Amino acid sequence: MDSSAIRSFLPEERIIIVQKGSPSFKDKYQFLEYLFDHCIKESAIGAKREYVWQSLLEREHSVSTGVGMGIAFPHCSSEYITGALGFMAVLKEGLDFDSVDNQPIQIAVLLLFPKDKFDRHISLLGSMARIFHNKSNRKKILEEKSIPRIQKIMEDALKTS
Repeated sequence: MDSSAIRSFLPEERIIIVQKGSPSFKDKYQFLEYLFDHCIKESAIGAKREYVWQSLLEREHSVSTGVGMGIAFPHCSSEYITGALGFMAVLKEGLDFDSVDNQPIQIAVLLLFPKDKFDRHISLLGSMARIFHNKSNRKKILEEKSIPRIQKIMEDALKTS
């Protein structure tokens, strides 16, 4: 993914900043469903929601997508998804996500992919990993209050990675 693709894949309406306690989530699955429903809101998934949701749950049950460093990349692929979908949340309060380092997450990027677009799947996951592997990028994003500036931080990170 080149840096200019960030705004098309994660436009402003696909990024949220979740303030402490508003809303609050009892567990990672309630949070995942919140992300999922926001992600598919404007999509053509409609009546196939439960099938895609179950695919996401199966993926998360197999191995947690909490990769450490306060980051999670929940993702799945499905034949009911026609184009890659993304949704990002920046949490001002950490959430237990069964991460590999046992630390709560504060940034989650949900990625939903068509079953037949494995190359795109890997490319997007790789781009997200490059952005968030850098501690400085994570810190800037967590401190930011402006979604357009979060997008800019991500674009700049891809330009320099």
